[in-house]
Amino acid sequence: MMIAKALAALTGYALIIALPYASYAQETTAYSYDALGRMTNVSQAGGPNNGVSSTYAYDSAGNRTSVTVSGVTTGALSSSSPNNTCTLNANGVCNLTISWNVAGGPPSNVVVKVGNPETVFASGGTSGSASAPWIQASGHTFKLYGDSKLLSTLNVHGVAAAGSLSSSSPTNTCTLNTSGVCTLRIYWNITSGSPANIVVKVGSPQVTFASGGLTGYSDAPWIQATGSTFYLYADSILLASLYVHGTP
Repeated sequence: MMIAKALAALTGYALIIALPYASYAQETTAYSYDALGRMTNVSQAGGPNNGVSSTYAYDSAGNRTSVTVSGVTTGALSSSSPNNTCTLNANGVCNLTISWNVAGGPPSNVVVKVGNPETVFASGGTSGSASAPWIQASGHTFKLYGDSKLLSTLNVHGVAAAGSLSSSSPTNTCTLNTSGVCTLRIYWNITSGSPANIVVKVGSPQVTFASGGLTGYSDAPWIQATGSTFYLYADSILLASLYVHGTP
């Protein structure tokens, strides 16, 4: 190696070495040196590192100051949810959009796979996205490949919505006025998941009492001694119920 290095420095030619290991049988590495015998470039062709090039720079004192690597393929997977979860619907599934991005040496074949055994979920250019409307609570692992090389993985799963109802009275009662009614404030709170459609219903048959965000409240000024039952729904799934009544 030292002799070859010296020859490369004197002649200005790159030294090319074919690696003997079976897993790298198709890979060659070229080393370039300057007149002072300092390595200036390492380039790889074939094999798993095909197209990767490292360039070395030195200061006036001969100290190596930087190494610039080019041709390295990197990739990332992400989902439409910051925490990579979605809220399960009444069928036990939910939807996430899976996005991919590949940078560096552009591979000719970009594929996103999912499951075990793996199946192709999406393929295309260096960036893209696709919808996965079948996410379950058990979760799924997506894998991004560039020319069969694993670049990134992403774990996602569905979460069941959960919530509670409460009232402005610790005993869920209010004192009836002379008209035989009283007022209670009804609170709702979604404690798990991020459902899109939140509704509080009351009565039998049930009618909509209130709707809104993950938390909220509304006043019920018509509570009677016979009582009323409130129901909290998230995307049509019953999460909680609350019985309140008036007292003399």
